[in-house]
Amino acid sequence: MSSCFLVAPIYIEALHVQGNSGYLSVEPMANFRNLPYCDRDYDSTPELRKNNPNASGQDVLSGTPYISEKVVSQPFQNRNLLLSPGIHLHWKLPKALRTGEATEEGLSFPTAPNRWLVIRKRKETIEHQWIVESDYLWPIIPDTEEIQKTPSSVCIPYPPDPKPRKNQPFRYLGRQLSLADWLNDKEASEYWGKDLTAIGYGEPAFAAFYPNCYSVFGCCDTASGDLNSNLSYEVIGWHSKIEFDYIRALIPQDLSQAKGSLKDWIQDRIKWNLDRDIEGIQASLQTLYYGCLEFKPNNRDRASDNQPELDSVVLANRGRYSEAVTRGKLG
Repeated sequence: MSSCFLVAPIYIEALHVQGNSGYLSVEPMANFRNLPYCDRDYDSTPELRKNNPNASGQDVLSGTPYISEKVVSQPFQNRNLLLSPGIHLHWKLPKALRTGEATEEGLSFPTAPNRWLVIRKRKETIEHQWIVESDYLWPIIPDTEEIQKTPSSVCIPYPPDPKPRKNQPFRYLGRQLSLADWLNDKEASEYWGKDLTAIGYGEPAFAAFYPNCYSVFGCCDTASGDLNSNLSYEVIGWHSKIEFDYIRALIPQDLSQAKGSLKDWIQDRIKWNLDRDIEGIQASLQTLYYGCLEFKPNNRDRASDNQPELDSVVLANRGRYSEAVTRGKLG
């Protein structure tokens, strides 16, 4: 059975950083790289040291107390995030994905889309395409001297693993790479999976505040060129694993729970007005998230958000929305 795509609009914002030196912005609300931790397990024996030549075998930030003051961004001292020159895009998740539900285990949020196709166009010509893997976990670099290899991605708290090379209490999340590189990427990677939500590691403003999520729900185009020549960006998101797809997880297995039509049930539950009913095709549904942003000619400081309002969610089994994603892999 072929997939039928439910296309939900998203809101996109853009910041143009000019010049060559970048822009010093407000930093993330917390910097977990400041947490102290111990690497001594790495070199407990000469044999283990030989098998792990990159192990530092030392306490990291041993003089730093394990308190929130060392992690949380301090008011009036927080302009420490250097944004690269270029156009920074930040997309806003639909309200339904930003709304938690009280369960017996606590407050639960839907799994957020973890793959995003970003397309730069000039008029109708595609100039470049990227993939943002929102849940990508960068490999741990235990040697503290190799600071130049530190990824320029969002830092999140992460439970330490007693296994070698897994002791640091944080990881770097999200990466951006060209569509061609993504299609040819054969390396085994580690992902955060279903833990990726609008609140990230538990911060309510995680997805709403660009410094918190710039490598997760955002990206940077460092070669955008002239803004006065019909420049536009399209962003298309989806879940790499169908079991995490929002609409599939939302629809009850027992359709008798959905009083009336399934279309009306979804409208009442999450306020999405579908343009048609989905009775009989719910098993093949997959949610896509789409937004378009256009820079107006001769107006360098303004961009137009061109997607429809959130009350117009559409279904599509063909056309540019589905083609833009299905021409690549969905994994």
